[in-house]
Amino acid sequence: MRGLYRVATAVALGLLALAAPTIGQQASRPLPRDNTLCLTCHINFETEDIVAKHLAAKLTCAHCHGLSYDHANDEESAAKPDVLFGRTEVSPFCGKCHEQHKRPEVVAKALADWKGSRRPNGRLIRENAMCTDCHGDHRLPHAGPTRT
Repeated sequence: MRGLYRVATAVALGLLALAAPTIGQQASRPLPRDNTLCLTCHINFETEDIVAKHLAAKLTCAHCHGLSYDHANDEESAAKPDVLFGRTEVSPFCGKCHEQHKRPEVVAKALADWKGSRRPNGRLIRENAMCTDCHGDHRLPHAGPTRT
C-alpha cells in the first residue's frame, strides 16, 4: 500500500511540475494585452481612473503587479499578487514612468489644504501623502459581512 501511495504522489507531483510554469518561464511570458483575467474578480477596477488611463496607454495590471498566476488561480484569495506596494513604495514606483508634477507649488498648496481631510476618493491626506491618495481610487473595496 505504501508503494502505491508513493507512486501516486510522485505522479501527482510530476504532473504539477509540468503544468506549473517556473519563475523563469513566467518572467519570459508576454504580458497580457488587457485586464480580462484580473477583472474576473476585481470588476471594480474596470472603470477606475488609474486602470483606465494606463490601459489606454497599453499598460495592464501585470505591468505593475506582475503576472500573478498563483493569485489569479486562487479562489480562496490566499495568494497575493506577485507585486504589492506599501505606502512608501507607491510614489517612487509611479515616478519611474511619471515625471514630478509640473507645478509643485500647486501640489504643496493642495496637500496643505487637504491635510487631515478626506479626498473625494475617500483617502485621508496625511503628511506622507502618496500619488494614489489624490489620483484615482486604486484599492479593493472593503469586504462586507460574510454569510454563513
